[in-house]
Amino acid sequence: MKKFFIVILVFLLIAAVLYTGFFALINTKGKDIAIERIENSLGIRPKIGSISLRFPFVLEIVDFRLENLSFSDAEIQFGSFNLFKSSLKLNRVYLERLNFEVVKKDEQIKAGGISFKEVLGKGQPEEKGEDKSVSDEKTRKEIKKKEKKKISIEIKNFYLKNGRIKYSDQSRSQPVDLTFLDLNLTAKNISYPKFPKLFFHLSSSLKTDTILENVIAAKGWIDYPNKNMDVDLKVDSFKYSAVSDFCPAPWRSENLGIEEAFLSLKSKLKAEDNNLLVDSTLILDEIDFMEIEEKDQKVLSRQRLIKTVAALLKDKEDIAKIRIKFTTKMDKPKFSFSSIKKSFQKSLPIGVGAITGQLMNKAGDAVKEGVGKAKDMSKNTFESTVDTIKDTLGKIKDIIIGSEDEQSK
Repeated sequence: MKKFFIVILVFLLIAAVLYTGFFALINTKGKDIAIERIENSLGIRPKIGSISLRFPFVLEIVDFRLENLSFSDAEIQFGSFNLFKSSLKLNRVYLERLNFEVVKKDEQIKAGGISFKEVLGKGQPEEKGEDKSVSDEKTRKEIKKKEKKKISIEIKNFYLKNGRIKYSDQSRSQPVDLTFLDLNLTAKNISYPKFPKLFFHLSSSLKTDTILENVIAAKGWIDYPNKNMDVDLKVDSFKYSAVSDFCPAPWRSENLGIEEAFLSLKSKLKAEDNNLLVDSTLILDEIDFMEIEEKDQKVLSRQRLIKTVAALLKDKEDIAKIRIKFTTKMDKPKFSFSSIKKSFQKSLPIGVGAITGQLMNKAGDAVKEGVGKAKDMSKNTFESTVDTIKDTLGKIKDIIIGSEDEQSK
């Protein structure tokens, strides 16, 4: 028994010496080691304010900057490290004031200053005279070797506070710049290179030509390997002008005669076996119209259409809303205007038969808001209203589809 306690004591002393040495190494040389490792791996030299290790195993990094990636403070709580399997488990990662920029141009994606070549859907060319089976076998062996060298990382709990992520798509004919401000995120079960079921909750402001504060909130889970997900997305009272310039010409504010509009969006994104169902409700919170001259009949006609449709879509609580529902693929989502167009066509009372039942209750308001004032709904007035709505709804193609010239703008 005495020998057993001596062995335990020796083991504890060795562990204490190793821990003290590791502790001293990180606090004195950790910054230089990290800078050298990152520069050798990426060819970019980072700037680091300080790196320190706190008891028992909490690593703190202050003022980190690597090209367009930076953060003011990071705390990493270690769980375990398996040297033989090259696996690292972290119990907690906390990042404050993360600043991250992603730029897409042609087939290049530059994230945080690091360029990545897009190879989705592209295979490697075969070398002439080489047997395909041999080539495939070589490829498999090379992949296995690379996988053995890779370090797997698991993060049990991840927290991001006051982050800023800017996305710039310069591959489009009209570049898109979106900035997510005041981004707060909590996530569980982050892993690389494997991607298990991820749970998350986030909130953010959005900046385009103006700042929309605390407009985005999302929560749910994503199981990407199995192509399953269940996410609730909510966008509160955002200005239409903030996204109007990114839309096809017929949808832009000035072409609809809209001075300003505020909309909200409630969306459910649910995927099973890569089949993604997007079920959304778009709510018109508030809208103000421009003063349009009579000579500008095209815009004036669209403005009247918007007024009429908004009146027809009002529910019992006098709120105009429309449901947009379509399916796509989770791994290659396509949120095209043609999909939205079909949802509009199904939801809007375009046919005379469909709108007749609603006209008795809504036509008076529709006429007041979209055409003129009316006090009585006599037979002649009712028929006139039907003709008016038929005429305006018949022009909805101008807004939803638009001409080829307008779509190319």
